[in-house]
Amino acid sequence: RQAIVDPIPPTQVSICRTRRMQVGRTLSFKHDVNRMKRPHQPNRAAFLAAGFNFAKGSRVREVPYDAHSIFLFDGEETTLAVRAWTHGYDFYQPDRDIVSHLYIPNHSPLRPVFWTTDWAFRQRVQFWTMLRMNYILGLHQLLDYWVNVSDIDTRDLHKYGLGHRRRAVDYWTYVGVSPRRDGPEWSKHLCRQLESTGLPPFPYQESTGPYYNDYSDYAKSFPLNELQNDQPQPSVAVANLANQ
Repeated sequence: RQAIVDPIPPTQVSICRTRRMQVGRTLSFKHDVNRMKRPHQPNRAAFLAAGFNFAKGSRVREVPYDAHSIFLFDGEETTLAVRAWTHGYDFYQPDRDIVSHLYIPNHSPLRPVFWTTDWAFRQRVQFWTMLRMNYILGLHQLLDYWVNVSDIDTRDLHKYGLGHRRRAVDYWTYVGVSPRRDGPEWSKHLCRQLESTGLPPFPYQESTGPYYNDYSDYAKSFPLNELQNDQPQPSVAVANLANQ
């Protein structure tokens, strides 16, 4: 008898949750990869993976990749996700693994990464890029209020900013992670929900102007005077990069 082999495994890899992480004196977000049971259909998901995502070409026109996000790694996917989500885009996870990529130790010659060269300098540049990302997401007054806005790279915000169809502040509630320091560090583990029905739809609407993102409830967790007298200054090299 000839054996019948199912070529599609019963499980798949998924980004089921994210976590808040400390980067210097600011915060960013990093996804957690899990293995889950395959759903019967593509389901609405919470997160966007930079290694594999596709949409109509209009998405790249409406939500282009930020050309000023220099040396950004952690935080890139979350920033792009919030920008796309506020423009009205939803994310769907396939019902099976489709592609994979080489994710091996940093120092392997098979996977060159930007943080293995001149990292002392690039790390400073990355930090100021993260300040830019938080500013774009409306998180500056919450996370980085101790930094003078005039020191942050705010070029082309009309091009790389938030959309007008959903509020960025609602994204954190939707995915279950808090940007505030005393809130949940990890988002809800969404694997079981993605295995079955996926996330519920979140309404969006047409709007003639940007939403006001009220982060006042999040801000209650911050010692407002703790860091204001210890503001860092961008290095000359970083400042020059921001002015190019």
